[in-house]
Amino acid sequence: MQHFLKRQSGFTLVEVLIVVVIVGILATFATVTLKSSRLKSRDVQRVAYINQINTALELYFLKNGFYPTAITAGQALSYNGVKYLDPVPYNPSPKNDGNCPNRDFVYTPAANNTTYSLTFCLSNAAGNFNKGLSTCNGSATCKDWLPNQVAGMLLWLKADSITLNNDDAISVWYDSSGNANHAIGLSTARPLFKTNVVNSKPVVRFDGSNDVMNFTSALSTIRTAIFVIKYTTGYLNYAPILGHASLYDWHGAPIDGNIVWTAYSNAYVQAATAYNNGTLTVATSIPRDITNFQVVEFLTTGNVNAGRLGNDRGGSWFKGDYAEVIIYNNVISEADRKNIEAYLSNKYGITVSGL
Repeated sequence: MQHFLKRQSGFTLVEVLIVVVIVGILATFATVTLKSSRLKSRDVQRVAYINQINTALELYFLKNGFYPTAITAGQALSYNGVKYLDPVPYNPSPKNDGNCPNRDFVYTPAANNTTYSLTFCLSNAAGNFNKGLSTCNGSATCKDWLPNQVAGMLLWLKADSITLNNDDAISVWYDSSGNANHAIGLSTARPLFKTNVVNSKPVVRFDGSNDVMNFTSALSTIRTAIFVIKYTTGYLNYAPILGHASLYDWHGAPIDGNIVWTAYSNAYVQAATAYNNGTLTVATSIPRDITNFQVVEFLTTGNVNAGRLGNDRGGSWFKGDYAEVIIYNNVISEADRKNIEAYLSNKYGITVSGL
């Protein structure tokens, strides 16, 4: 009589381990997908709330001829017994999704309450809006918030406005402020365009030897200067963050020192209200970061000068990368400064304190 061996029911240890691994992978995928779905859902809700607020504000204006002096999340928007929105919605929690500020929607009425701005932030694109800060002015359609919405802009250089190939020498870095004050490279000593350097964004790289870019017109009324920058290990002696043909208002410290030097930089720069990645810092104590990109801000106590990038009076050179340079002829407001910080933090993936 022939005997047949029968396999006993059940799973082998190897099969059990395979199942456990598969279940773990599926669980991780499900968790990530759920988190992403919740983020997108909150962003969609934010856009819906902004539309509700805008509609209520326009109805308010049509009825009364002016906009409210303030609106408060959780409270009714009403006037003379008429309710236009009840309640004003809160920004869905957590409010600081992505790199957004941890705050509710910001309503700011203008003079005589004849217009207003309404600012909000998205962690991801939703509806017609990109990630990051967006703003509405009056009844206008909401749009992405940009630094040129702040009055007094003199110069705005951003590396992502350049259309070149990696390692191409830059002849002109066009000014995005609308003032046509471009940075012009010399024929034989030009910085390089480097792609995909910081948060998938490009930079302009100076070699610390002879690279220089002169502004079309030198600036003499600088009161706010903001940079996204990274220094390079090596020759850093003085290394001015901004330069000039004959002045040294932004004179850097010696090798491995700080961005500006107490010995020679302009007194208005030394006394500036300054921030390093959002942290209030003594202007002459902001260090050069050779590891990470940093957001550096100077709100000077008087008018200072600059006419170039890369070189100061021919004797000292900058070595490192610029991603963005924003300059104004006034000391910008705290609200505008925080908006610029949020814009730069979102764009370059830099952690800025206080957002």
